[in-house]
This record gives sequence, C-alpha cells and structure tokens, in this order.
Amino acid sequence: MEGRIEPYLKGRVQISHLIFADDLILFSNGSPNSARGINSLFRDFAESSGLKLNPAKSQAFLSKTFSAPTEFIASLGIKAGTLPVRYLGLPLLDKALSHSSCLPLLDKLRARIMGWKGHLLSFAGRVELVKTVLNSLQIFWSASFLLPQKTMAAVEKLFRCFLWGGPTLKKAMHHVDWKTICLPKQEGGLGIKGLKDWAKGSLGAKFWEIATRRSSLWVDWIYCRYIKSGSIWRISCASGSTKSWKAILSAREWIQPAVKFLIFSGREVNLWDDPWIAGKGLSDWLGETSYIFGPPKLASVAKLIHNDHWRKPQRWPPTLSALWEEISEEEVGGTGTDILIWPHSRSGSLSNSQAWEAVRNRSPKMEWTKLLWHSHQASKHSCCTWMASLNKSPTLDVLFKRGLVQDTRCKLCNREEETCSHLFLHCSYSAFIWTVILRHLGMKYIRQPNLASLLTWLIDRVPGGAPRTIMESAVTSTTWWIWSERNSRLRRGRSRHKTIICKLIMDTVKVLLRGKKMQEELSPQMLTLASTWGVPILQKQSTTTYIKWFPPEVGWAKSNSDGALSPDRAGYGALLRDNGGSFIEGIAVQCPRSSINILELKGFYEGIKLALKHRKTRLWLEGDSKTAVAWINGMGSPPWQAYRPLTAVRHALTSLSLWKASHICREANQPADLLAALRTQDGEESIPPGVIWNDFQTLIRTDAEGHPYPRIK
Repeated sequence: MEGRIEPYLKGRVQISHLIFADDLILFSNGSPNSARGINSLFRDFAESSGLKLNPAKSQAFLSKTFSAPTEFIASLGIKAGTLPVRYLGLPLLDKALSHSSCLPLLDKLRARIMGWKGHLLSFAGRVELVKTVLNSLQIFWSASFLLPQKTMAAVEKLFRCFLWGGPTLKKAMHHVDWKTICLPKQEGGLGIKGLKDWAKGSLGAKFWEIATRRSSLWVDWIYCRYIKSGSIWRISCASGSTKSWKAILSAREWIQPAVKFLIFSGREVNLWDDPWIAGKGLSDWLGETSYIFGPPKLASVAKLIHNDHWRKPQRWPPTLSALWEEISEEEVGGTGTDILIWPHSRSGSLSNSQAWEAVRNRSPKMEWTKLLWHSHQASKHSCCTWMASLNKSPTLDVLFKRGLVQDTRCKLCNREEETCSHLFLHCSYSAFIWTVILRHLGMKYIRQPNLASLLTWLIDRVPGGAPRTIMESAVTSTTWWIWSERNSRLRRGRSRHKTIICKLIMDTVKVLLRGKKMQEELSPQMLTLASTWGVPILQKQSTTTYIKWFPPEVGWAKSNSDGALSPDRAGYGALLRDNGGSFIEGIAVQCPRSSINILELKGFYEGIKLALKHRKTRLWLEGDSKTAVAWINGMGSPPWQAYRPLTAVRHALTSLSLWKASHICREANQPADLLAALRTQDGEESIPPGVIWNDFQTLIRTDAEGHPYPRIK
C-alpha cells in the first residue's frame, strides 16, 4: 500500500488502513490520486489471490465537508454509506452517542431476558445471570462509549426488574435497594457492579492508557489531537472538546493524588509536571518560587539524581526541607525503566476493575458475610440468609405496611407479629430448630437480637476446618428451611413439625457436603461431629519425605538464599558454595519490613553479587520460595512491588555466562535461613570463611556430606 493511498492527516496520525478479521477499512483524503491508488490495489490483489472486491458489500463513508463526493464514489464503483452503521456489534458514529443510538443495547438485553421465560429461575440464579450475561453486554458497550445517563438508568431498571420480577419483567417488590445490591459481598451486597460507578471507572482506565502511553492507535491519536507537546497531568479541556474527552480528563481528579512513580534513572519522569511527589508535580509544591529554581521546564527527575542517589539542589527553598526529606526517602537508581504505578492494584496497572474499585460506593465490611457465599452452600440458601441478615425479607409486617395483607401473626407460632427477627430467631418454632442444630454443632443456642448478630456470634466460636464448613452449611440451610416452612403455611396451608424441619436441615447439609474432602485429627469430638451430621471426615494424613542439598556441577558455584520476616524485623541472606560443598562467603542483611517474596528476591540478588565477586560465572541459584523462583524464571505475575528487585536480579544475571534457578525445601536450606534471621550490627554483615560459628559450620558440613533432612507434610 506504500505510496498508493493518501491518508487523511487529521492530527498528524497517518492512518491508511485497518484490518479486522476478513474486513478491510481504508482511509483516504479523497483525492483523485488516492482513488486511483485504491483501485490499483484491488486489481493487484485480485490478480494475485483470485479474490475480487464485492461492490454490493462495500460502502464509502464521506466527510460532510468533502467537496467532490460524487466523483470519488464513481471512481471507486461502490455505493455511498451513511452513519451510523453497526460494526462488530457497536454503532459507528459521526457525532456524540445519544440514547437513541443505544436502543439496540436495550433491545438485546430485553431479548436475552425474554429468552429465559421458560426457565424456573431462582433469585440466586437471576443474580448470577445479571452479573455474568447481562452485565457483560453493557460492559462491552461501556468499553467503547460513554453511555448517556438515560441509557444507564434504563439498563439498571431492566436489571432490577429482572432480578425481582423474573424474565417477564413484571412489577414486583424490590426488597433491597439497588445501592446496597451493588456493594461487594463482604460489605453486605451481591457484588453486582453499578453502571454509573463502572462507567466512571472505565473513564479512569482510559485515562490510564493515555498517561502510561500504551501502544495503541487510539492513544497516539489522543496525543496528536489533544495533548500535543503538553502533559496529560496539566492540560485543560479546550473549547469545543468532545463530551467523551472532557469525561476522560475529569478522571485525573481522583487518579492523580493516588499514583506513584517507580524512579530508576528519572529520565522518563518530567520534573515539573508529572505527579511524582505524593501525587503532585514539583511545580505544585514550589509554586511561585519555581522560577528561581535551576532546571528548565522540560527537565526530568534525572536532574536530581547522581550516582543512583538523590542530589539536593543548592537553591532548594529552605521552607521545603521537609519535602526534600520525603523525596530522599524514595528509592532510586538501578537499571530499570521509570514506570507509573497504581499502587492499589497488585499489578500496578489501573484496569477497569481496579478503577471501579477506586470509585465505587463503599460501606463498612460486615462480619457476618464471612459465613455466606461458599461453594459448600446452596446459592439460594446464601441469598435467603443474606436478605434475612439485612432484615429485608418480605415478612408479614412489611407486607402489612404496603397494604398487601391484614393479618401479621406469625404462621409458625400463630401468636406474635411476624418480623424478620421474630420469624428467624425468636419464634418458639424457630428457636427450637436453632437449639437442636447448634447442639449438634457442639454449642448452646443463646438468643441474639437479629440474625446478623447470631452469625457474627457463631464466627467467633467455631474454628476453621471441618467444624466451620459444617456450621456454614447448617446455618444457611436452617435459615432457608425456616423461610420455606413459613411460605408453605402461608401460601398452601401445609405445615410440618419442627423436628421434621431439623431432619431436613441435617439431610440437606449431608447432601451439600457429600463430595467435600475434609481432613482433621480424628478426636472423639470430631468423630461425634462426623457421625451426627453424616459427613465424611478423614484422618489427616502426614507423610515424611527426606530431602538433601545437592552440590553444583564441576565448574559451577551454588548460591542458597532466603528471606526472613517477623513482627519486629526483616532480613535476607545468601551464601556461596563450590561443587564440593565448601563455603566461599555469605552475607546477612537487615532491612525495613517488606513482603517475604520481595525479601527472597533481594536474597537471590545478593547471591549473584557474591558469585560475581568471586568470579563465578556459572551459577546455580536456589531458594525456598517457589514464587520468587518462578518470577526469576519468567513465570507468574509479580506484583508491582517486585519490579525493582526483580529488575535488579535479571540485570545481574546478564553478567553470568550460565545460570539456573530452582526451588529447594526449607529443611535443606537451613544455612541460608540462619543468615536471613541473623541480627547484624550495621544492617549488613559479610560472612567470610574464617569467622563462621559452630551451628552454621555444622550445617555446611552436613549439607556437603549429603545428609538427608526429614520433611513432614
């Protein structure tokens, strides 16, 4: 295509063509030369492949300002098209997205919902369909467009109507407000993502793509069209900017204060504009005093770094000495590339999900939710318990207030008013059931004010393992069967004795846990629990294997390293040995607290440094962290905190002629473990061969002798 098509140079991004699957989109400035070039391309392609352009399936879309549309269309021999058109499931538009343009989305959602009419969907089933199938459709649109507020309101209304009324979308009571439903499960919601929060997060993710200069045609176009030589952190919306661009730029307000820069050389970070100091650029801190400060406006942070350390400028304002102390506490230097980080995500990148997490509506975490939403519970049981714990079940007192019933007496005891707390806990019928179920769990039922309080009380009294699993299934099953019995009496006039309900609960738990593999130390209490509930609890098996430390091959050296983390200290260590197992040198370092895998990486780095110090270029690296070993070998997804130490390790490895990294169990890594836990006087201590102490020397000798170490699992 080179030279045949004259692209449209809007914003200096030259786009001549785009290819999607079996479709081809060509961009042209509409000149006669470009039209001839397009025709010649199609002729050459037809001659070489035998595939010809189908005029009936081809269209030309012309700018409204194009001066010669008729001639251009005639020269191509295809018909003129008009926007909008649908392509890859989305509308292609030449103006802002309107609500009417989004009607296909609403139609598709309704069609999908109506397709479920013949299915008996429980409330729990509808929740999952909203979260997966329906929400994915609007997310697909939100990834490309800023949906109008009217459209988002219409979509959420469809979701609500389906959730409470089913596939017919009939009018029904909404027992829990949508704002609560859209909270994460641990905060008392159902984990459905609210559309407005998701849309706001999507704008933040788009802003992040621009700020990190993600390699894409869209980002290149944004820089040429809007940013040019400016900074994404400084520019303002010019008059005439599109609504979408204004919305994307508005995300800067909540993104900028939270970002972090990992600075190595500092050359990729603008000294004045990039928010590298607590979410602000240097000009934000210096204000009017910035004009007396040396570096020019386009200077990078490298101006403040010398030999991998911060260098304070002579003309730094005395009033900002505390700011310099804050700057100097940040680690700099090394061989990595300066990188913008979203510190609240594991990867350091601001994805759509992470952006939603940052902007969503929040509520305090609710302790009782820990007992719900497990795989060994029926979803409908969890949903029933969730609604009852929120005190939102449609009990008779609620229905009376809405004018739907006249009699509010409890259908289980036929004495007191039916409220949520009475029905599920305080009714004599329900209290008997809870007493029996908790007795079978080894506990005494103590009256609680509401179901949420009972669940919280149970969390503190039942340990993990099999007892906790049985209790979780039993609690949600109990709530559901009480509700089921109430509905049976209210709607069908059928009643069952409370002992029958107790048996149904226990049978339900037995079915739910039938395929669950649980292993415990089979004490008399555990055997009684397993027998009472009829669930399989196996004896916890322990196996003993023997492992050895193996020396490297001839011509190789071996580094063993480890990290240590305790409440009051952190450290890492490494030692180097030859192919005979003889100790060459070791090192022990105390450092600020960090994650254990970061400490492990730093230990690996010290091992490489020891090898290079002793001119050992064939090195076997060994540590007892499978995760850190996987990262070094290029596997897994390291967190952003590992970027600096991992970069240091990989750069150091380039100085070796051959290397390999492998995992070793802790039992055979005891010398490195001893060094990592060593309390050094100056933060770092070298361990030469002549000063090793007896315990360390014994471990070195037993390793070299091939002594097997028992490992019990």
